[in-house]
Amino acid sequence: MKLGCEQTFITEAEHKLREKELAVQRLEHDRRHLADREKEERQAKAQRVVEHDALRTKLTAEMTVLRSSLSLLQESHVDVQNTHSQLSLSSAAALDTEKASAAVLA
Repeated sequence: MKLGCEQTFITEAEHKLREKELAVQRLEHDRRHLADREKEERQAKAQRVVEHDALRTKLTAEMTVLRSSLSLLQESHVDVQNTHSQLSLSSAAALDTEKASAAVLA
């Protein structure tokens, strides 16, 4: 009888040991899976940061070019306005001269 109880005890202990080993294997599998997932997430985040920095650099360069173009266009616009004013005055003066000449001749 004593031998039977000991055998039962050993069987139960071995069963518990196998359950614990399986639990440890599952936990190790889960740990590896989570570590791999975290690594992938870190790599994806690093890639997004690199892409964001590249985009920011590109957009900053484009903004610099656009600001320069805007400045040149504003200067050109002022020049065109000045030329227009001068031409308007010159045309008005020429028209007045023509009217005066036409009045004298008439």
